[in-house]
Amino acid sequence: AHKGNVRRHHFKHYSAKECKGAFESQIHLLSKDIIEENKLLMLPDYKGYFCFYPQHRQQLSEVIKECPQDDLQPDCLCKYYDDQGKEQILWVEIFYTHAVDEEKIRKIEERKIACVEIDVSQLFKDAETVDKNKLTDFLLNSSDCRKWINYPQGDEQIQEEANEIRRQN
Repeated sequence: AHKGNVRRHHFKHYSAKECKGAFESQIHLLSKDIIEENKLLMLPDYKGYFCFYPQHRQQLSEVIKECPQDDLQPDCLCKYYDDQGKEQILWVEIFYTHAVDEEKIRKIEERKIACVEIDVSQLFKDAETVDKNKLTDFLLNSSDCRKWINYPQGDEQIQEEANEIRRQN
């Protein structure tokens, strides 16, 4: 606690000690800003029961940071258009110290929300400063350290293609 004459009583960091939480927050916030500014994201491979979609750079039409969705809140709610011109929703979760927990995964799966988690923890593991260019390159051009939490469109698209083949025969 700090008792100052200028302001009311408040808490502040001890100035001679590094604040690890601030570094984590900086990476987390900067990651979301980069995705929003570029409206682009590298997505990882998707391996479903009957399908495989390779990693690819996804152009996004809209990015909304920290957008509450009922009792959940993704780091970024992204919109994009698929190959058929249909708007799709993708949630992006940034992982530095806290991965998406089991309860949130369960809710994401139940609601059939497409969601990818990007692990930025290894990128700055021993760093003391954040390199924005390095982080930008990682988010936009690398498929490393990311995974699908849920991708309902993958197997649904295969079902639609199978139904179309059946209709044609």
